[in-house]
Amino acid sequence: MRPTLGTQASRRQWPGTGYSVKLPSSSARTACLAEAVRGLVAVFADTAGVVASRSVAFMLGPAGDEEQLVRLLEEVIYLVEVDGVVPVDVRVQLRPDGGLRGRLGVAPLQAAIVIGPAPKAIAWHELSLVPERTGWRCRVTLDV
Repeated sequence: MRPTLGTQASRRQWPGTGYSVKLPSSSARTACLAEAVRGLVAVFADTAGVVASRSVAFMLGPAGDEEQLVRLLEEVIYLVEVDGVVPVDVRVQLRPDGGLRGRLGVAPLQAAIVIGPAPKAIAWHELSLVPERTGWRCRVTLDV
C-alpha cells in the first residue's frame, strides 16, 4: 500500500519512467517545500513511526522558486543514494537573502519500509512552485 500525500494530493506513475506529484496548497512557500520533501519520500518509502537518528543541516543560496525546489529535492536524493538515509522530519526556513536553510531529521533507509524505487533525478518538465489564492502549490516529476 502506498501512503497518501494528503486528501487533495494526486500522484501519477508512468511505468519505468517516473512519478508526477501534485501536492495540496500550503499556506507558506517554506511549508510547501517541506511538503515536497515528504512527497518525494512517500513515493518510495513508508516512514510512519520511524524516528530520526540524526539531523542534517542544509543551506541553499537565493534562486527562483522552481530552482530552489529542485535543489532541495536533489539534496534529499543525494542523502538517500550516498548516505543511505531518508528524511523523516523536515524544517525549512527562508533566509534574509532569499535563500533557504533548514534541517532534515534522517533515519537509516533500512528503518523504513521501502515501497518502490528511490527517485534518481527531478525532471524540469511541468515543474512548478506557484502561489495560489489559497497558498502555495507544487508539481514535481521524479525520474526513477
